[in-house]
Amino acid sequence: MRKDLKLQLVTVGYCNREDSMDGQWYRFLADRDGNTIAHYNPALIGKSLQEMLGQSNCRASERGGWVSHRDINPVTGAMAEKHIWVVQHGGLVFSSGWFHDVSLMESRTGVPDRP
Repeated sequence: MRKDLKLQLVTVGYCNREDSMDGQWYRFLADRDGNTIAHYNPALIGKSLQEMLGQSNCRASERGGWVSHRDINPVTGAMAEKHIWVVQHGGLVFSSGWFHDVSLMESRTGVPDRP
């Protein structure tokens, strides 16, 4: 088996496991066509990135780029704004990001995140 293919299979296998999550942090992968091939939530495998992120302009490049959308935060269970870095590398599209959690920001700083 080619080394790069073996590495891709290991990466996909890891990202498909719930224990690959670190709190709100998790990664998901798509193939070159933008179809999800790895995600901790098996119900999302096979969905297009555009369908998952609700954006028709979500195209990954080797330079990468930010996409924001609303999603369920796996830690709080609440809908929240999520900011994702999407980058293409080695035939796969890698995605990971963070949730904009106003309550967490307020608790850390004591200052509301809104004017």
